[in-house]
Amino acid sequence: MKTGFLLLVLSTVLLLAPAAPQGHPTRMNSATFSGLELRNIGPALMAGRIADIAIHPGDQSTWYVAVGSGGVWKTTNAATTWE
Repeated sequence: MKTGFLLLVLSTVLLLAPAAPQGHPTRMNSATFSGLELRNIGPALMAGRIADIAIHPGDQSTWYVAVGSGGVWKTTNAATTWE
């Protein structure tokens, strides 16, 4: 999942990059990708496989997610942040 997303981002950057003038190749450096950062957005990035999801019956914003690696994630804001 992480590799596929990274390939999508890189291919989009390459497609949207301005064409280089004749005789001047485009060079990418760290500034080209300085705005892109990997970040942990929840259980999918950690294990890649969701084993179970439970949503609190009295509070639809509270979820518990069990991942294949044995961890359990909790969100209290409908998956905006995870603990």
